[in-house]
Amino acid sequence: MVRVGGGTQDRALYDPLLPLAINNTFPTATSDQSTTVTISPTFFESFQIFPNTRYIHGFNQGKNGTSALTSLLHQADLACRAIGPNLHLWELGNENDLAPGRYRPMNWTLTAYVGEWREKTAAIVEQLQKSCPDVGTGFVEPSFAWDRYATPGFEPAEAFEIGINGYMNSQSPSTLRGTLMNHSSIVYSISKHVNLSQALSNLDLPFILGESNSISGQGSNGLTNVFGSALWLLDYDLWCASQPIASRGIPPTTRPPYYANIMVAKALGREHKTQPLSIPRKSDTEAVYAVYDNSILARLGYRIAKVERLDAGESDATEGVSVGGVVYDYVLAEGRPVVRNRTEESMELQDV
Repeated sequence: MVRVGGGTQDRALYDPLLPLAINNTFPTATSDQSTTVTISPTFFESFQIFPNTRYIHGFNQGKNGTSALTSLLHQADLACRAIGPNLHLWELGNENDLAPGRYRPMNWTLTAYVGEWREKTAAIVEQLQKSCPDVGTGFVEPSFAWDRYATPGFEPAEAFEIGINGYMNSQSPSTLRGTLMNHSSIVYSISKHVNLSQALSNLDLPFILGESNSISGQGSNGLTNVFGSALWLLDYDLWCASQPIASRGIPPTTRPPYYANIMVAKALGREHKTQPLSIPRKSDTEAVYAVYDNSILARLGYRIAKVERLDAGESDATEGVSVGGVVYDYVLAEGRPVVRNRTEESMELQDV
């Protein structure tokens, strides 16, 4: 599934005469995100690139006025025709709880947000029903940055999924050991999603983890491109699974977090009834999980377990990462598996 939007969707405007598919305006030559995004009719041809792919398409809620609404309706018309049956859901706005003081008054409230959201989504739905009567009209909302406005009082009847965005931290003052390789930090970060999903359970809607990642703002060198981030992802994904909720100029490379996904897949296995449980440890820098298949202990046992090691020389390593002795570095075989010293190990965990 591909989400087309995010931070830039609230800066996107439609220009039918633009000779390019998309034009991004950046404030400086080194900026990561554009301040203005202009798209043309040919932009929507990009939805045909990936066959059999589901999409969430984001609309601009940040811009108000007649021209902004006209732009919204043009985009709705073109997007529904391009996406067709591959649509998952629509989305209006991104992290609008951060709007006060940016593009809304400081006293902008949850009530004002819901009223504006409903007014604009109603106009979009009307256009969709005219242009593509066979395409769905469901929305995922509210995609807030955290839970400032996302309270039980938020009840958009038109939403089909709900969720919020949430990163471990921003680029500063994050550290590898204190932020990403810290189990308590991970538990605290995910607890916000867990608590909110429970608070909104009365809506009886699927709760999704939106922009849930390590460091916001496109990550940071020394934090998200080193082996420590793979260890973070391993702990993060398994802890999520144990909870009651469902570059330009850079050569191709296999980044260390890729290995964590392999490790999580191996840990969860293929059984339909798999449940990972976290084993409490005394140290914040340790995380151990027992994985049960059909209520039977299967992997990473409490006393003695056969393990496949996710390994690298140091937590700040950018290459030489392996899972069970298998390396997927791009420079070796363009990302295909290369076996290096594959061995089986056992481990014993002491009582804590």
